[in-house]
Amino acid sequence: MSDYQLNLLTDQDRERLNLIEDSLKNFETLVKESVRKRDSLNSNLLLIRGKPGIGKTYLTTSWLDDLVSDRVIDKYYRISGKITPVTLYQFLDAPTEFQGKCVHVLDDCDVFYSLESLNILKSASELRSGDKTARRDVCYGARGIVSSYSYKDVIIIITNHDLMAQKNEHVTAVLDRALYLELPITKQDIFVYTTALIEKTLNDGMFSDSTKQYVHLYYEQYLKRFHEYDIFAETGVNFSLRYVLKIIDLFTIFGVNWMNSSIEFKKMNEALNRKLTEGKKK
Repeated sequence: MSDYQLNLLTDQDRERLNLIEDSLKNFETLVKESVRKRDSLNSNLLLIRGKPGIGKTYLTTSWLDDLVSDRVIDKYYRISGKITPVTLYQFLDAPTEFQGKCVHVLDDCDVFYSLESLNILKSASELRSGDKTARRDVCYGARGIVSSYSYKDVIIIITNHDLMAQKNEHVTAVLDRALYLELPITKQDIFVYTTALIEKTLNDGMFSDSTKQYVHLYYEQYLKRFHEYDIFAETGVNFSLRYVLKIIDLFTIFGVNWMNSSIEFKKMNEALNRKLTEGKKK
């Protein structure tokens, strides 16, 4: 049994954490209830917007994992990046056994730059206007062949962009069908929230005192400065529990010399040193 208790958060962080958790709990309830009550709602489209790097995907998928565990839905599908209209059409067409019992997550996809993709989204998210039996028929035609299906599920779109600022009538038509939500946290909030998760996981788990002491040292020497100088966003590395667990694995294998073998760490440390040098020059 480990006696060492990891203590990464300051008293000020812990006060902030209470406010963050209250805010996230309200947002979590909104997202979960939108899925749970999907058959009685007029809209089946959730659009979640927030700044880059604040954990939109992590939080949303963790809430969906809860809904799968509670058997509210059977599963969820997630796609990200560049997708064509035909890929979107196929992605939303769930296997028959899951229709009406799943969620489709479009995570920072470029669907808002294609008229065909926007038309598919409009069809799949048509408001029911009080008629809960109304069908949402999605069609796609290519090379003279037209196929279609009735969409019965929920779509969640995660994005960094302010779509309301786009002067595009087709984007506006999609927004008119959506519950448009803004994740109410900042980068500092997500750093505190993630740090609390790391602290709790390591204290509750079977981690040795030496491992927790090293994580504390690494947090003070590097992680706080990586966050302060925005190195995570610059290098594309996500600060998360998974990231720290990887560090623990490397520490277990290589000891304190693990940094010499980690391309990820070298990239981040180089970016940090560059910013520190630039700061001194100014």
